[in-house]
Amino acid sequence: MIRYFYSPLEQFDIIYIGYFCFDILNIYYFMIIFFLLIFFYYLSYKLYYPSFLQIVIETFFFFFKEMIMVQIGKNGLVYMPIICCLFIFILFFNIFGLLPYGYALTAHIIITFFFAFGFNLGLIFLGFYKYKLFFFKLFIPTGVPKFLIIFIFLIELMSYLIRTFSLSIRLFANIMAGHCLLYVFSSFIFYFFNINVIFGFISILCIYLILFILELGVGFLQAYVFIVLICIYINDSVNLVH
Repeated sequence: MIRYFYSPLEQFDIIYIGYFCFDILNIYYFMIIFFLLIFFYYLSYKLYYPSFLQIVIETFFFFFKEMIMVQIGKNGLVYMPIICCLFIFILFFNIFGLLPYGYALTAHIIITFFFAFGFNLGLIFLGFYKYKLFFFKLFIPTGVPKFLIIFIFLIELMSYLIRTFSLSIRLFANIMAGHCLLYVFSSFIFYFFNINVIFGFISILCIYLILFILELGVGFLQAYVFIVLICIYINDSVNLVH
């Protein structure tokens, strides 16, 4: 049974069905729903007569192809499927969380940390696989005096490792803050309705809808920023660019 949230913190609750306790958070149910939607979409895929949705998706693919060519180069196109899937996943749940009784997986710190840690760890393995020990040159900028090499190396290594936290916290904090803001202002709408019905409708137009539109922009922007940073990190490991 999926609970409907009265507070953003209810996403951490464990599901209870009858007298049985399932050690499964709400988060897993919505992930299953997302992948089932993708699965059934591909089952109804129109091969010869592309739908409007397919045209929109293909436009997104061409957009990301150009972005990958700019950020990584031609050899980065091999990573295009996983980059596009990650963007669709993040954007879907950023927007889905704004709907009534919706749930934003990206407002869950463990999900954003999982993606950031998984990608950064994979890029470290990729860098060592491709360049062996020469991968450490990424942490030593060109033209650094020899007596500063160790000091600069430690600083660059620390900034590289902290990418996981900055990448995950940025997405989590922005989405969670936006949803908490919507929750707080939505409670004001009920207060205005108790005063006057006209005030209530005015508050919906002036407060909730404006914040809703702004959150749509934030959801798209955060998904795009996450993907751009992933492309930059891939470029560092693939092309060994500092």
